[in-house]
Amino acid sequence: MILIDLDHFKGINDSFGHAMGDEVLIKVAATLLRVVRKADLVGRYGGEEFLVILPQTGNHEAMNLAELVRIAVKALTWADSRVRLTVSGGICEAQGETVDALIEAADRKLYLAKAAGRDRMEGYPSE
Repeated sequence: MILIDLDHFKGINDSFGHAMGDEVLIKVAATLLRVVRKADLVGRYGGEEFLVILPQTGNHEAMNLAELVRIAVKALTWADSRVRLTVSGGICEAQGETVDALIEAADRKLYLAKAAGRDRMEGYPSE
């Protein structure tokens, strides 16, 4: 699983307006759907968070996919050229725990990515 957060999303809404914020969310969702594999599931998890479920995928392969997502989002262009967007993410491999515990583990990795400066994915090796 990959838990993805849009870095400094509130600043986009505050500086460029909620219409731009909506454009960002829509474009990021479309990018996720384009980059992930057909078997993967993508959903909006919170305000500016997305969850990607990667069935039968090890942590190393998930990390590679997460990097593709990070790079694809960073390369997006916007109607207002001043907008810059990066994402951070936490990757976690299911090892028999509950869904809630798995999401919590991915969230801890996400916070590590944020603390390390954002625009990065954390998760390999697995805990």
